[in-house]
Amino acid sequence: MVTEREGGPAAGPAKATAWTALVTTAFMSLVVTGAVGISQGIFAVYWVRDLGASRGSIMAAGVSASIIGGFMAVPMGRLLAGRLHAHVLLAFGAVCGAVSCLLFALATEVWQIVLTLAVTVALALAATGPLVGQSLAVRLFPKPGFAISIVGLGMKGASAIMPVVVALMIERWSFKIALGVMAIIVLATGPLAFLLVRPVARIRAPAASVEKPRAPDASVSAMSIIGDSGFWGLILLTFPMVGLSSSFLRNMALYVVELGGKPKDAAFMYTLSTVCSAAILPLVGKATDRFDLRLLLIASIVLIAGAVGLLSFTPSIPGLMGASMGFSFSTAIFIPSFAMVLRARFGVALFPRANGLAQPFFYIASLLALLTGALRDRLDSYATTFQIVGMTTPLAVVGYIVVARALGRPAFQADDGLKRVETGEVRTA
Repeated sequence: MVTEREGGPAAGPAKATAWTALVTTAFMSLVVTGAVGISQGIFAVYWVRDLGASRGSIMAAGVSASIIGGFMAVPMGRLLAGRLHAHVLLAFGAVCGAVSCLLFALATEVWQIVLTLAVTVALALAATGPLVGQSLAVRLFPKPGFAISIVGLGMKGASAIMPVVVALMIERWSFKIALGVMAIIVLATGPLAFLLVRPVARIRAPAASVEKPRAPDASVSAMSIIGDSGFWGLILLTFPMVGLSSSFLRNMALYVVELGGKPKDAAFMYTLSTVCSAAILPLVGKATDRFDLRLLLIASIVLIAGAVGLLSFTPSIPGLMGASMGFSFSTAIFIPSFAMVLRARFGVALFPRANGLAQPFFYIASLLALLTGALRDRLDSYATTFQIVGMTTPLAVVGYIVVARALGRPAFQADDGLKRVETGEVRTA
């Protein structure tokens, strides 16, 4: 059993066990999320062809599943902050992912696909998404930035690897057989959680620990976390950062075709930018442990503003390539920084709950992608469309100002009727 202490795991076997748990969690995220979440674009081709589903309904159902999964992460975060061990949640996610693959294979009507996306896929995404891995990283490591970046590599791998694997399996066998095999692979990851993700014993730290004692997480209500200025600053940051990235990724292939390119050009851009951003993730993780988080947030905002500028005012294939890089690097910086700001603001004990409460906003922000598509149909130009949706970028600046001010203060004051949780620790350059 890995002992949770404010100073992180001890050296030697305990540290090795902690890293084993984290890498296993990242691998399960890669397989499960990649199979039932990221690969939906591959499945959609066969749903449209064989079941007569419309492209719009499939995209709307996929986005809805992500949003539902985000809301399901709220109670999961509370359970992780309580008595539920991470390996139970991961195994549950693997079972839901396997069931989803089987239901996809057996579906004969569009409503069955929609129901599967809304229930079992949403549960799988919530249980094997970044929430569990980031919570383990924060609990087990005194400087968790690098560990959080390893969790992020699992999501990057899900995007870069699993769609290709699924497509090759379908090409070699058939849609239904490939999904049946994928169900077995996804289910097989479940036992890994019990074997390699050891339970964390929640014990109190001695008085000389690295961090100050904090209030029990039960003493702080969900509304108190949601009402915190630092939390809302992060949410304001999230809407343009995640929403604009999602808008670009979901419309990238169509934008490339509009400019006279081919879908394979979009695939090349996406793969190249994903690989490059994945390569810098460990460096970003190290940076979140060593440098002022505010500097990293500024870098992320500047990158996404530059990417939107290229899409809006340089409508060309090279411009899209530059935008793809900008969005990928911005996301690679923002996601670990987001988690580290939550940790600095709310502390180790409250991190799973605060992170769980933040997850719905991540996926709600992706609705901007649907608005982008609708605007493009009306305006007949992606450049003009991104000039309009790019007007959400100033929200990130407002959010940054709020976060920068909140990081220097404790999350909760004693006169709020709550015990002081933890001073927002900011690393200075």
